[in-house]
Amino acid sequence: MDRAEALRELMEKRDESYKAFNDVIANCPEIPSLGVRVPQVRAIAARAAREDPEAYFASIEECREPLYAEEHMLWGMAIGCTKKRSIDWYQERLDRYVPGIASWADCDCGTFTLKFMGQNQEEWFLYLEKWLKSQREFELRFGIVALMDYYINDSWIDRALAYFCMPLSQAYYVRMAQAWALSVAFVKYREKTLERFQAGLGDPWVQNKAIQKCRESRRVSREDKELLLQLKK
Repeated sequence: MDRAEALRELMEKRDESYKAFNDVIANCPEIPSLGVRVPQVRAIAARAAREDPEAYFASIEECREPLYAEEHMLWGMAIGCTKKRSIDWYQERLDRYVPGIASWADCDCGTFTLKFMGQNQEEWFLYLEKWLKSQREFELRFGIVALMDYYINDSWIDRALAYFCMPLSQAYYVRMAQAWALSVAFVKYREKTLERFQAGLGDPWVQNKAIQKCRESRRVSREDKELLLQLKK
């Protein structure tokens, strides 16, 4: 499968009513979309990664035409679906994919497939720091979401929290990612995350949004919801 074949399959699965709904949710009017549901995009990505990944990545990386939103999402998913490659191979693919991320949906759905970041975590953390130092909104969001997906664990929680709490940007989707990550961290590492809220984050907006997300979670007790309410800025 190459880019042209993948696009033909996406075209066959387009749904105009879903497109109208999803375009509002994705909030990325500058990128054309088809209206293909995420599970269908993921299924095509898995095929591309399984059948002939080198042909697919060569065709998509060399493409100079604008990509549909679903094409770019498929690209990120296909990286994660490709098995048994070296760290250098994955990083080269990501170096080409990440700068083109233009929406939260593309970022989050692609990042969720990158299960290989659960291994060789020291090396992958160093790689993610490159994106966490970026000035671009969705490169920064990619770094935060990857930390949330793969680094909220005993070995990395302190370093992950440092980035979740750090004033990285005023960009909306970066701050929302930090708030989301903090709400996940609170469920898994309550005491460490609570200490951060009690000390006060450098960005009060992120703190308030994170507390809001915690209070909306069914995994947070009623008592903790009341406690967190007192910590809003």
